[in-house]
Amino acid sequence: MKRTLLIAGAVYILLVSGVIWLALAITPPIQKGWDEFAKVAGIGLTLVSSVMAAIVSPVLAISQQLHLGRRAGLLEAYRVIYAAISYSYRMLAPLETGDWDLSRFRSAEARLEEAEGFGFFLPDDQEQMWQDVWQKFRYVAESVVKDSPTREDKIMLWRHEAKELQNLIGTFKDKARHEVMSR
Repeated sequence: MKRTLLIAGAVYILLVSGVIWLALAITPPIQKGWDEFAKVAGIGLTLVSSVMAAIVSPVLAISQQLHLGRRAGLLEAYRVIYAAISYSYRMLAPLETGDWDLSRFRSAEARLEEAEGFGFFLPDDQEQMWQDVWQKFRYVAESVVKDSPTREDKIMLWRHEAKELQNLIGTFKDKARHEVMSR
């Protein structure tokens, strides 16, 4: 949108300069007086302003709609992905007490898979962060499934991995919040 405004401003300045130059060429103030120059320049400037308004207004409206559409897609992507991340965290959190339920993991994995397509709308670094969070969830869950740890092992696994998972989620959340607030 800023680029569109800059281009429109530059075109307007060029056209106004051209109108003034043309008015000076047609009605030189020294020969025909300033009143004649003002009339010709006034007509030219009115014409340029009207044409620019007719062209630029719809272009700006379209540009704004595109911007709003991208923003809406981004907001929806953050909403869906963060909801999936939060849900998945809650499904793995019982490991803190040594509890594990494979159906909870499958439910969390399904939510993460549903959110996967929304990663397309994220900036590249945040899409990578989202993938890192997901992979960390999978690592924790697969460690429990593969290794068949004891209750104490599950608690230790959670203590060891939860902090990194919380940091990944926190970083993703902070970057998402910054991205949304800065647009």
